Amino acid sequence: SCHLYDKAPTVIGCEGKSKPSWKFLNPDVEYHCLVDERDNQFYATVKIGEQTWMAENLAYADEEKTPNLVGGHWCDADADSCALYGQLYNFMSVMNLNTDEMMEGPFIKDTLFGTWENPQQGICPSGWHVPTVSEWMTLGKAVGAECEDENQTSFPDCSGGIVKLRSTCGWEYDSDGNEDIATNESGFALLPVSNTDGPELFPNGR
Repeated sequence: SCHLYDKAPTVIGCEGKSKPSWKFLNPDVEYHCLVDERDNQFYATVKIGEQTWMAENLAYADEEKTPNLVGGHWCDADADSCALYGQLYNFMSVMNLNTDEMMEGPFIKDTLFGTWENPQQGICPSGWHVPTVSEWMTLGKAVGAECEDENQTSFPDCSGGIVKLRSTCGWEYDSDGNEDIATNESGFALLPVSNTDGPELFPNGR
């Protein structure tokens, strides 16, 4: 079963525009419009606690303007995947790095093996950045998550609150294998976009 809202959401600043992915947005939450000047694509944003987040996935894919994207982004084979879920990026592409930049000691230590406390614009639009680990933790705590050790920011162990972030539609089951009980009351509208874990591919819905 798949629950969608009976009314369309309002995205302030995007009047007269619509996107397929907006059917997942919570119409009882206030959204604002972000326009990416690089390709004129537009996105809904939402304020959760004291933070502002994009409420849908980035879909930027211009390899000519951004050469570090070459070979590092894709959509699922489904024809509607790009429109609904945006782009998937590998780490190099999301950070907008080439190999030489990636291997610089301070950066790789901060991002992969350290606390990742220094915001990087990466592939994000102007004025936005790739979230740090602590910013993800702040988001989690804003919706009721609890972390075992808030000082452990490399690989924090947090639980709870995810139902307030997840879309009420599109998930086959939650991370524990139960029927989906998502509420999306935060408006974050987290979608289950495909992912890879080594050689294993997880399709949309998981």
